[in-house]
Amino acid sequence: MKDLIKMKNHKTTNSNKRKNITNVIFFIFLIIILRYFYIQVIIKNQFIESASKNHFTKIKSIPPRGIIYDRNGEVIVANRRSFSIKIYPKHYDEIFNINLFYKIINLAEKRSKILIKKDDFSEIVKRNQRSNVRRYQPINIINFIDFKTKALLSEYKNDFPGLIFSSNPSRFYEDSPSISHVLGYLRPVQKDSVNKESYYSINDIIGISGIEKVYEQELRGKKGIQYHVINTFGKDLGIDKNKSVPYISGKDIYLTIDYSLQLFIENLIEGYKGAVICMNPMNGEILAMASAPDYSLSQFIGPLKTDVWEKWKKEKRLVNRATQGKYPPGSLYKLVTSIMFMDQQLIPLDEKVFCNGKFELEDQSNPGKPKIFRCWNEGGHGEIDLHDAIVKSCNVYFYDMILKYQNNNKYI
Repeated sequence: MKDLIKMKNHKTTNSNKRKNITNVIFFIFLIIILRYFYIQVIIKNQFIESASKNHFTKIKSIPPRGIIYDRNGEVIVANRRSFSIKIYPKHYDEIFNINLFYKIINLAEKRSKILIKKDDFSEIVKRNQRSNVRRYQPINIINFIDFKTKALLSEYKNDFPGLIFSSNPSRFYEDSPSISHVLGYLRPVQKDSVNKESYYSINDIIGISGIEKVYEQELRGKKGIQYHVINTFGKDLGIDKNKSVPYISGKDIYLTIDYSLQLFIENLIEGYKGAVICMNPMNGEILAMASAPDYSLSQFIGPLKTDVWEKWKKEKRLVNRATQGKYPPGSLYKLVTSIMFMDQQLIPLDEKVFCNGKFELEDQSNPGKPKIFRCWNEGGHGEIDLHDAIVKSCNVYFYDMILKYQNNNKYI
């Protein structure tokens, strides 16, 4: 009898436990449902109001410039991903961790100097914050930082209210300084060229010389617009893709240059001053065009150091001797004259002329006082035939032969 009573009591206890557990679960779900109802219905307007306080910050997105290829499809110039760091004064407040920010920036791999010093940071941002206009305009802090630094700063996003990033594609040169005069270099656009009607903004880059300048409109592409969502705490919540307008990348360009030939020519003239042009005589295509001394295009990724610029100017490295150099055309006409001599069979190829470094030409307006025309080699070349005259570029030989046979041919 006692055992029976114990079994009944045990069943009653288990039943009570199940009931209590059920009540607890029911109570938890009831709390969740009530909380959900409270958020979705009772205080819904508060969340709507809070969400409406999120701001959309409009940032122009810079497209990557077009890639430049040689005639065989080999990449000569590509792009490397980099970023600019900006801050919106409106969303800046005292919780911004200036020390941490500059610690990360100072350790970063960068191609640009920091535009705002640490000691001036807070003052400059607050000054812009007080302006009804400038508080909505982003302040550039630094350009051309790498992705690693961007990712590290993003991890501490809550410590940097108002901080945003914008894409800032930069050129990447595999074999600098090769083909520098042909490609040309990029520099920040001049401030006087920036206005409301202009494509360019402050800190944009533009082609200054070479292919980069001539095909600037094709290479630069078309800017897009990114709408960054900024909450009431100044935190960048990301980009609203529905409102944003994507950029259009610059057009790729194929040159007539043979890159392998170009590198071969540049190696040949390294250490000299001069220029070499290799042209296809059938269609005028330029296969190689080198000027020495040249310069390193990679130095133009970010601000160029003043001492480097002054050194290059002094050494005239930026002068493209192939297109800007002024050379007497006389030696070119020696070749034309030689072809004419051979084609018309005017002279025996082994006939020699004695060069003593000068040629006297009778001046009919002043008899007895001949004009003196000198060879570039003032000491003279001695006895010289057509072949040697071409090799040594002898002026006296061609003076003599032209006058000797001018009466024998209508072309002379």
